[in-house]
Amino acid sequence: MKVRGLLGFTIMELLVVLAIIGILVAVVYGGFGDARSQARDKTMMSDIKQLQLALELHKAQYNSYPASGLDALRIALVPTFIPKLPDVDNSANTSCSFTYNAISGNTSYKFTAANCHSATAAAQGIQAANEFARCPSSCGTCAGSTFNAAYRSTAAFYQTMAIYSLGSECN
Repeated sequence: MKVRGLLGFTIMELLVVLAIIGILVAVVYGGFGDARSQARDKTMMSDIKQLQLALELHKAQYNSYPASGLDALRIALVPTFIPKLPDVDNSANTSCSFTYNAISGNTSYKFTAANCHSATAAAQGIQAANEFARCPSSCGTCAGSTFNAAYRSTAAFYQTMAIYSLGSECN
């Protein structure tokens, strides 16, 4: 009768356990990527909402919105009304870009964050009823695009966020 002198695991048992752990780590880590994108989307929305509040504070103090252009916006708002403008590098979408237009002699504005949402399908992105919708459902047309189901299913719609003063949402 042979008695095994050493108690322990064989190399095969250790390799199987390591393979199972590796598979579990890969499955769990995949979920973190989605969470990271969603967190960046929420951060971008929060930054844009802070910008909207800063624009309204500027209007309350100076009775007009800043002139068009991101440089003019930065000069007018930072650091008095907001610590910094939203940053495209904080977007989950690498093709994110901003535009700011003052309308009607600086009495209204529209700020657009194009391609800044990480959604890959219309159902995941910005909806027409969302406060950040580029072209709300109340508009018949918006920047030359007829507001219809085909337009709402394009990436130009559901990956783009916008803020605007009252009455300028359809521009």
